[in-house]
Amino acid sequence: MMNSAIWGLDNGVVAAALTVVGAVVAAIGGAIGSLWRKSRERESIRNAILAEIKRLLDVIEGHLRWLQKEEVDLSKYPLIPFRYSIFPQNIKSIGILEPAVVANVVQFFGYVDFLNSLQAARSHYADPKAFERQYRRSLRNFLFTFQSAFTSHFERLNYLPYQSAENPEGRAAGG
Repeated sequence: MMNSAIWGLDNGVVAAALTVVGAVVAAIGGAIGSLWRKSRERESIRNAILAEIKRLLDVIEGHLRWLQKEEVDLSKYPLIPFRYSIFPQNIKSIGILEPAVVANVVQFFGYVDFLNSLQAARSHYADPKAFERQYRRSLRNFLFTFQSAFTSHFERLNYLPYQSAENPEGRAAGG
């Protein structure tokens, strides 16, 4: 009778050892796959939020350029709120982002909410010119505060600088 034992071990022991090794390899593979998926999810959420921030910066910069270039009388035009949707949809996942990014992102969207609230309060200003001064100053402060806060992230993701027909080289407002 032929003995099929490996290294002098019983076939049952070999089978059990191979089962354990297979389970360990599967668990390690599953853990690596899970870590990879979480990493991709974090990267996707970060990129989506940064894309939304980039779009808002471009829109607000274009809006301020229009106000400055045309010396617009705001009382003659509606103010359209600066809308966003990616950030609120992902607020529950904000903890997966780097702490420094989280702080800037939360401050950014808080300021956008302030700008929207300021727009909504326009009719409560007794002096339309006082509103215009406050609104223009708030837009400039917003851009001053946040225009460069995400630059390294935008460069890493190859986001284009702000461009318009009047600004084909992509220069910053006031530049």
